[in-house]
Amino acid sequence: MSEQEEITDQPPVDDAPAQRARKKRGFGTAFLVLLSLASLAAVGYLYWRVEGIGGSGGIASRLGDDIARLEREVARTRSMSRSDTEEMQAKLGELAQASAAQDASLDGVRAALSAEEKRDRPPDPGAWRIAEVEYLLRIANNRLLMERDTRAADRMLASADAILEELDDYALHDVRAIIAEERMALANTDTANAQSIFLTLEAIKDALPELPLKQPEYFEAVGDDSKEASSDEPDTASEPDTDSLGEALQKRFFGLFEFRTRESVAPRPLIRPEEALYLELNLRLALERAQLAMLRGDQTLFATSLNTTREWLDQYIDPDHAATRRIAEDLDGLRGLDIEQPMPDISRSLSRLRELQNGQRDPAPPVEQGQEG
Repeated sequence: MSEQEEITDQPPVDDAPAQRARKKRGFGTAFLVLLSLASLAAVGYLYWRVEGIGGSGGIASRLGDDIARLEREVARTRSMSRSDTEEMQAKLGELAQASAAQDASLDGVRAALSAEEKRDRPPDPGAWRIAEVEYLLRIANNRLLMERDTRAADRMLASADAILEELDDYALHDVRAIIAEERMALANTDTANAQSIFLTLEAIKDALPELPLKQPEYFEAVGDDSKEASSDEPDTASEPDTDSLGEALQKRFFGLFEFRTRESVAPRPLIRPEEALYLELNLRLALERAQLAMLRGDQTLFATSLNTTREWLDQYIDPDHAATRRIAEDLDGLRGLDIEQPMPDISRSLSRLRELQNGQRDPAPPVEQGQEG
């Protein structure tokens, strides 16, 4: 066989895959060309845009304006943020103060409720007895300072000491010791009772309207009893002459009066009945001045007022009346009293008792006189 026949006798070869590969390469090449053209078009468009913007003023100036505007907005935002922060801090401070005030108010309400609860709670018998002792000691100070009544103050201290003795508490031993010292000081004080003096002067003032005024004194004429006796007998003799009758009438007239003088004291005229009211008011005023002097402890004014009252009684009031004699005796007894003697200090026991109630151990300075009420 010849070669041509051999070739024709071989089976035909399939070239489809190669064709497909070639087609794919052709499509890829076309896509790349199209992509390149699109890129060139985009670059040209961008270039045109840049050139157009640069022709109207330039992109740099536009960017500068935008940057300046952004900086201004940032600065404004920062300032607003700073003011808002300060305002917020101020509000937070106000809220903190309000919260602290509310906490303090709540603490006060809790303390008040606690105190009210303790107050409403019935105390034990020992607390009642201690309160009674405190009351007695306070009243003793008042009686001594206001009324200068040492006996009443001593009775109050004795009652307080008896209650403390019944309690039999060793912690109250200091109070009992101080009470003993104060009672000894009262026993060594000899002073007038202000209450009794005040009431005596008040009774004298009430008795003033009953006092009678001093009346004028009349004296009988001093003459010859034999002549008076003979004058009472009928005259059987002849008529007396005119001269003897005139002399007799003159003697009888002047015998109705008697004039006496006191060389040491000048005579004082009596007051009229319608002036008795003024005398009563003056006497009452002098007695009230003596009461005020007694309360102030002014011995000079006290004695002067009583002496004035006594002198007016002797001058204008009937000394023979029973009420006048009684008032004169009372005034004489009051004029000899000493009201300026200082009072002892009996407030230390009360101060010590209060210290023990408050839980204090060290003694505090005593309470000054006149502060306890």
